[in-house]
Amino acid sequence: MSSTPTAEAMKQIVAAAAPLLKSAGFRKRRHSFNRLVGDGLAHLVNFQMGLYDPSGRPDVLADIRVNLHGLFTINLGVFVPEMDRQGPPSSSWINDYDCQLRKRIGALMPEQNDVWWPLDFEPSQEQAIDALHDVGLPWLGQFTDRQVILGKFQTGDVEDLGMTPACALDIADLLLGTGKIQAAEQIVRNYLASDEVRRPHRDHVEDEYLELRNLRHLLD
Repeated sequence: MSSTPTAEAMKQIVAAAAPLLKSAGFRKRRHSFNRLVGDGLAHLVNFQMGLYDPSGRPDVLADIRVNLHGLFTINLGVFVPEMDRQGPPSSSWINDYDCQLRKRIGALMPEQNDVWWPLDFEPSQEQAIDALHDVGLPWLGQFTDRQVILGKFQTGDVEDLGMTPACALDIADLLLGTGKIQAAEQIVRNYLASDEVRRPHRDHVEDEYLELRNLRHLLD
């Protein structure tokens, strides 16, 4: 099968980044890298190409859509097996959507913008690898065990975790999985007491999340 120029450029950039990542303990699969860090925790680095839209939509939509064709970025993630609200991964290889802690590399750079580099711009390769070395790998390197994640949540440093607004439920699952049941129950109580938890998400938590974890008594 023939390959497009953008696909070839992406392949070359991933190949250029591979030595850095392999020296840090990552294994490669196509545009992604995995690293196991103990007891099921895994780190992810994923090179993402901007989507190509062949639909021929009128230019009027350009004002509300960002054209990312010909660009690429880097996604970072941490997979924690106890945080299984969405079910287990489909294989032993961890993908971006399997991770509960997720950051796009631009959020870690000084400007804290969503950075996408042009595939056809020669300095892009060096810039992306420098960013990976300077901020990407250090961010992942924080999360070598579960206690670091719990500590950041408990001190209110939730933004650095890169988790969803419902991260309290994932933290509760982590605590349940490590036998800290009372601490998990208190986190769920606090979460449900918040005015920011609205329906239908609240209904899901009360009807399914609590039921599956034998925590229905928290509603009493």
